[in-house]
Amino acid sequence: MTYMLAIIMNGYQIHLGFCDREVFVRARVRDTVLELIPPQVFGTLEHFDLPASLVNNCVHWLDLRTRVIEIRQPPNIWTSKQSNWLLDFSTGYATRRTSTLVDLHSPLFQRIARTFEHFESRRHLTAFQPDWGRLTVELRRLELLFFVNGNNLFQSPQLKSEIDLNQDAGTLYELNSKLVLREVAKVRDPVTHYLFSVLQRQRSILVPMGDIKYSRND
Repeated sequence: MTYMLAIIMNGYQIHLGFCDREVFVRARVRDTVLELIPPQVFGTLEHFDLPASLVNNCVHWLDLRTRVIEIRQPPNIWTSKQSNWLLDFSTGYATRRTSTLVDLHSPLFQRIARTFEHFESRRHLTAFQPDWGRLTVELRRLELLFFVNGNNLFQSPQLKSEIDLNQDAGTLYELNSKLVLREVAKVRDPVTHYLFSVLQRQRSILVPMGDIKYSRND
């Protein structure tokens, strides 16, 4: 490192250095040295290693001793929090509390992405598996959450509906960016008192707002 800033940021000394005309930033507090990782390290718009929710508007600090990257969000870029995602180079896993991020290059994530194909781009899907819970997919731009329910279908707690296996809505043919949902109701068995799902006939079509792209098919 070449320079040190005169100011102290939340107890951190800020050091600057250069290598091959690239600027490197390191923050030091006591025996901990963090290096700022530029977001382009995690890929491009087409080829990416982390979902956009963990790259855009985020700050990535690599602990040079533990080789763990902590992903922080403004305004708390100088503070470590349990709710932050941790990317461990030694294990290859990204975790947050008791949840593990699904690898974007894994067959599981490819299956998840095909479910939301055209509805939301793959880089904006954040899929994670809690230790004591069900596989969950977050669509942060659309403020939606889906988890795998007892029917092995993605269910939205906000909409109280699950993604219908039959995506034929009887209308809006050739509209790719839509999801056909069907309502799910929870009913308690009067004898066993267990909750079970009853599928209602009501179906709905979910379409994200945005710029329209269209083309003629043959």
